[in-house]
Amino acid sequence: MARAATATAGRVAVPLSIHFTTFSSLLRTSSISFRSSISQFPCLSSFYYSSLLSRSSVRFFSRKLNSIRSKIYSQPVIAKSQTEAPGLQWVSRTDGCGEVKNEDVGKRVRLCGWVALHRIHGAVTFFNLRDHTGITQIITLPEEFPMAHAVANRLRLEYVVAVEGLVRYRPEEAWNPTMKTGKIEVSEVFSGTDFQIFMDTLQSGGVIKALVVPLGSNKYSNTSLKKGDIYKEAIKSGAKGVPFLKVLENGGLEGIPALTSTLENGKREDLLNQCSAKPGDLIVFAVGQPSAVNKTLGRLRLYFACDLGVIDNSTHSILWVTDFPMFEWNESELRLEPLHHPFTAPNPNDLSDLSTARALAYDMVYNGIEIGGGSLRIYKRDIQEKVLQTIGITPDQAEEKFGYLLEALDFGAPPHGGIAYGLDRLVMLLAGESSIRDVIAFPKTTTAQCSLTKTPSRVDPKQLRELSYSIEKFTD
Repeated sequence: MARAATATAGRVAVPLSIHFTTFSSLLRTSSISFRSSISQFPCLSSFYYSSLLSRSSVRFFSRKLNSIRSKIYSQPVIAKSQTEAPGLQWVSRTDGCGEVKNEDVGKRVRLCGWVALHRIHGAVTFFNLRDHTGITQIITLPEEFPMAHAVANRLRLEYVVAVEGLVRYRPEEAWNPTMKTGKIEVSEVFSGTDFQIFMDTLQSGGVIKALVVPLGSNKYSNTSLKKGDIYKEAIKSGAKGVPFLKVLENGGLEGIPALTSTLENGKREDLLNQCSAKPGDLIVFAVGQPSAVNKTLGRLRLYFACDLGVIDNSTHSILWVTDFPMFEWNESELRLEPLHHPFTAPNPNDLSDLSTARALAYDMVYNGIEIGGGSLRIYKRDIQEKVLQTIGITPDQAEEKFGYLLEALDFGAPPHGGIAYGLDRLVMLLAGESSIRDVIAFPKTTTAQCSLTKTPSRVDPKQLRELSYSIEKFTD
C-alpha cells in the first residue's frame, strides 16, 4: 500500500526527547476505546475519517492496548476531571509535540499525535511523534518498561497514539539543530526551501504531503507524471500538477531539478527516512490547504492501488466514519457552511465553540464506497438558532426561511435522527460491478438522459403557460 507523510513549516531548535514509558490513560480505563480517544482531539478527529491509514491497524492497536492494559501500570490511576461524564475518561495531552522546551527536562508529559518515523536499533526503539505543533522523538526504555517497549515495536507509520514519559536531554552527538523539540533525526525537510511552489505553500499556511508508491519509479514514466494519466487524475481532483521524485538504486533522487537541488546537506536522507522511501520507489507530492491536499492524494492513492493490483476485491470491509466537523470553510464566500446540513446536531461537548464543533453524523462505508449516511438532528430552538448564526443567517432571515421549524421546536420535538442506505450502491458492490447504471432498471446516461424513454424532452409551450413559466434567452 502507498504510504503518507507530511511536512510543515520549521521550528526553533532545543535538544530534547521524550523517554517513552507508558501509553497514557488509554490503558488505564477499561471502558475507553482507541476510537473514542481519537475523537477527544480536534486535530486527531479529522484523521479518523480522512486519513489514508487502514482502520484494520486501528482495530489491531486498540485490541493490543486492551490486552496489555492491566500489565503495565503500578502507579495510581490519574484522577478524572470534574467536568467528565460519569464512567468516561478522555485522554488529553499536556503539551504539543512541538512545544516541549528545555525547561521541561525532568517533567512528565503526555503527547498525542501521529507516528512520523519508526526505527528499532537493537534493544532500543524510537519513533517521531507529530502533531500540528511539530515533532518530538520518543525513546523506549526496555528494561524499565518492557511492556510499553513491546507495544512501541509494533507501531507503524501514521498510527495515532498517546504516550506518556519523562523529558530528557539527548546525547550531544545526536542533536539536530533544525527542530524545535531538539536534535531529532527527521528534520522538517522543506523548511526554508527555495522550490517556489513549496515555499509559497508553507508561507501561506498550507501543507505539503507525500505519497510513496513502492517500486513505482520504473513503472511510471515521467511523461505519465507530467502530462499523462497520473497528471490527469490529479487535475480531476483540483490540483495543478504532480511534483514528484524518483528514488534511484544508488539512493539518489531524480525529478524536477529545482526540487532536487533543495534536498542537500542531509535533507535528502531526512526526506527518505520520513517517507520510509526505498530505492525504486516513487514519491508524489500534493500542496495547498489540507482538504485539497487530502482530496488529491486520496484520488492518486486509489489510482495507484488499482493500477498496481493491490486491492483485494474478494474481501468485505465495512467501517463507520464518525466525528465529522460541523462546518467547512467556503473560500469563495469567506464563510463557514455546513459540511452535512444545518440541522445536524453538534456534539454536546463542543457547544462552547460551534465553529470547531464535531457533528453527530455518521457514514457507513463498504469496500471504500459510502453505502449509508445520516445524523442525529437538532431538537432545541436555541441550538438551531446558534447553528444558523454560525453560517451567517441572521435571526430575521432565520425566522423568514425556517420560522415554521423554529416554532415546531418551541412546541417540543423529541430527540431524533436517522440513516439512509444506498441500496443501489450495495447491490452494485455485491454484484462486483463498478457503476450503479449496471444494476438499476432504467439507468441514466452521464448527461442525465434516459435511453429508454428519451427523456428529458421538449416541453409543450401550453404546459409552460399553465404553470406560469416562461423561457427567455440571454446573450452576453
